[in-house]
Amino acid sequence: MADQINYKIDVEIAGELSFPSIERSVTVEAYAKIGADIEKMSGGSATTKTLDALPGAADGEIGFLMITSSVYDEGLTVEQNAQKLVLSEPVVLFGREAVGHLDIKDEKLELKNNTDKNATVEVVIGYDAVS
Repeated sequence: MADQINYKIDVEIAGELSFPSIERSVTVEAYAKIGADIEKMSGGSATTKTLDALPGAADGEIGFLMITSSVYDEGLTVEQNAQKLVLSEPVVLFGREAVGHLDIKDEKLELKNNTDKNATVEVVIGYDAVS
């Protein structure tokens, strides 16, 4: 059974102009949501936590990826296969082409917190389980 991930985007340049809302959806066969608390850096070194975030997704096509955090900072990163996403802002990718540029190949994501604040990171992934 397919799941539908709906999204709505409103973009406005404060006091200048606004754009029409974008309302779309991505159909996926399954989704995974995982959250983790990662403590602030300790002793001058980043704190690391590994997430089993992609159960079954590595064999299919990922059509939606959203990574949010309680803290946004250049010292907070998500890494996989030598690729690094800096969580200075939320990360949201829609569509298989956009997510495909990340070349996600295995089921683990590594969180690194090199900040002086504890953070809660949430990851949502929509994917096709059969390629």
